[in-house]
Amino acid sequence: MHQRRENASGRKKMQISYVIRNATEKYNRSGINALQLDPATNRLYSAGRDSIIRIWHSKLENEKTDPYIASMEHHTDWVNDVILCCGGKTFISASSDTTVKVWNAHRGFCMSTLRTHKDYVKALAYARHKEQVASGGFDKQIFIWDVNTLTALTSTRNTVTTSNVNGSKCSIYSLAMNESGSVLVAGSTERVLRIWDPRTGEKHRKLKGHTDNVKALLINNDGTQILSGSSDGTVRLWSIGQQRCIATLRVHDEGVWALAADDLQSFSTIYSSGRDGRVVSTDICDPDFPNYLVCREDYPVLRLQLGGVSKTPQEPRLIYCATTNSAINGWPIHKPEDTSTHVNKNGGGGGIMIDGSGGGHGDESTRVSFTTLESSPATTTTGGVECPVALQPLYSIPGSPCIVQYKVMQDKRFILAQDSENKVALYDVLTARKVEDLGEIDFEEEVLKREKMIYVPNWFAVDIKLGCLAIRLDESDCFSAWVTAKDVEGFHDADPVTKSKYVNYGGVLLHALLEHWPITQKAAQRKNDELETHDSIASHSDDKSTTSSSAEESLAPPDHHLTSSAAAASAVSEELKFFQKPFFKVPEHTPIIITEMSGRTVLRVTSLDASGKTESIQLRDNLPSWVTQAVVENKVTSQFVKISFFLQPHPSSGLKVPKSTSCKLLATDMLTIAKVMEHVSEKILSTNPNSAQQADTDATSASFSTDYGNICDSQHHARTEEEGKIELYCNEQLLDPDWNLRTVKHLVWKSTSDLIFLYRLRS
Repeated sequence: MHQRRENASGRKKMQISYVIRNATEKYNRSGINALQLDPATNRLYSAGRDSIIRIWHSKLENEKTDPYIASMEHHTDWVNDVILCCGGKTFISASSDTTVKVWNAHRGFCMSTLRTHKDYVKALAYARHKEQVASGGFDKQIFIWDVNTLTALTSTRNTVTTSNVNGSKCSIYSLAMNESGSVLVAGSTERVLRIWDPRTGEKHRKLKGHTDNVKALLINNDGTQILSGSSDGTVRLWSIGQQRCIATLRVHDEGVWALAADDLQSFSTIYSSGRDGRVVSTDICDPDFPNYLVCREDYPVLRLQLGGVSKTPQEPRLIYCATTNSAINGWPIHKPEDTSTHVNKNGGGGGIMIDGSGGGHGDESTRVSFTTLESSPATTTTGGVECPVALQPLYSIPGSPCIVQYKVMQDKRFILAQDSENKVALYDVLTARKVEDLGEIDFEEEVLKREKMIYVPNWFAVDIKLGCLAIRLDESDCFSAWVTAKDVEGFHDADPVTKSKYVNYGGVLLHALLEHWPITQKAAQRKNDELETHDSIASHSDDKSTTSSSAEESLAPPDHHLTSSAAAASAVSEELKFFQKPFFKVPEHTPIIITEMSGRTVLRVTSLDASGKTESIQLRDNLPSWVTQAVVENKVTSQFVKISFFLQPHPSSGLKVPKSTSCKLLATDMLTIAKVMEHVSEKILSTNPNSAQQADTDATSASFSTDYGNICDSQHHARTEEEGKIELYCNEQLLDPDWNLRTVKHLVWKSTSDLIFLYRLRS
């Protein structure tokens, strides 16, 4: 029924997810993909892999000054690139959530979201004189946006016109555009540089030379030269007019992922870094191309950002490094005292390839390498290790630890996680909180210590891509985890509202997430009114109110005629009512994210934001129908799983084998072993343990129901006299009366075939 409604409405299938995090995430939890500096305000913007854009003071008065200013949160995946434009008033961001967002940089709020891309958006480029921004990504598309148009968008005037350039054949990783917006260049896994005129969309040419992905690009102001960094470990200088590579710098051992330049007109001094963490400065204006090691990061460098020009000689210029770590470091740029070099054409190792023919090939170039005549900080070695000029950063923003591994506990409610500082913590999925800090302990040992003999179906998926726990719910399994109310803290033996003896984890969680949504609150009030009206009737109809649960717990052969109680339970099994009141509370700051099955984000709101008028309408329009059905109609399209099994006497019991041992019994997977033992006692062994024929007749013809609430009580107190005399085995393992059929099926029997229980009298 639900699927037909989806198809009829033409809506795509959706997922819903949420993130377990702190109310304020001041520091980056994972790697930092991009940096941007506003020299007018001395603000440094960082784009995090935790989906958050943060604003920092780039200059600190003292060590005690808190660098944190604010956070800009609206993305739901890695933020890959950022651009500051319009004189620092507007901020553009590109993300793996497939969107480009336009922000008010001074006030820190999202003004509009551009959803033109169909895949990760990896790079942005900015033409300052025309106020244009280009975006490119894994969908092989490049779109060009007019920033003034984007900032003028309103709720009524929200039509965006954009132009795009075609011709890229591979995923785009880097973009650059000159100030006048006349030249646009893209780097990709195609290993070439493709050049367009963004004014006409005309593709001009492509430049060949790199042998791996082009990860970083710079273009000079007049659009005549390009600087490129590649995963092949080289930095290449290109002449657009000559359509060739005019120099190749080999100063890194591994891939080059980040570039920066002092002067975007002449590329006088360039800075490069990448996988090896070494930040190298090279003077291109010098015929000998002298270089030196500015600093060394402990992690691969993803982006370089030059600080403002120093006002005094005592205040060195900084270069900020964004790495795969969560910290940001600002290193002083000090040229070594002795930079004299000499040309050694026969030298080996790193150096410069001065291209004389345009092909960029080694056999047509003159190889130039360099060595320093006298020892300097740039080239001093200690045990063969190259020493940088700067040994300590002058500016540093610490990061927060990110989760690096996790284990979902067997109760499918708690998650044990370890962070990058080796600290272990326990998280509760139902309350979206960290419930216990365990400190630096052995993660594997703690997992083993917390193992329980219990099986609950998987009903959610976990993602730690953002550095914290993100829980994803999907229609196919969200409502698959039913547990008895007595096993859930806070519910005791039954829900006081619906009198149900079962809890559906997915349903209860959705109620908690959307507790502040006005539509949910109206439905809750309506349901409460109905319950109050019919309370007196329900109090005189206890036998009817337990019909469903009783029938589901009864043992009956699959081919046996169902009683009226079982038939009634079967009729409503697809739309089981569960708790109207959210017994669990999630933090109000919890982000709720609606995505398409492909991962494309449709909506992001916090739990508290759902109470707003605009957000409420957005939720109404975008929530998948299976979620709305659960929180508004109090129904889930989920059936209890039935498990079939055989009951046979244990070989050592001395009991006769019933003639009809091939007859299967069928029960819900929630049925406890205590109930099976009760069945053996009452229906098979009650009259005469050796009367096999009578026992078999009783077992195959009786359809019975008992109050599960009484059974729950007996499990926490003394067992019945008959139950205490019986032992039940499966796969040669003695079964605990508190286990249920699904636990035995998945953790003891471990087969898709029908269960076989062996019973005997306790010695």
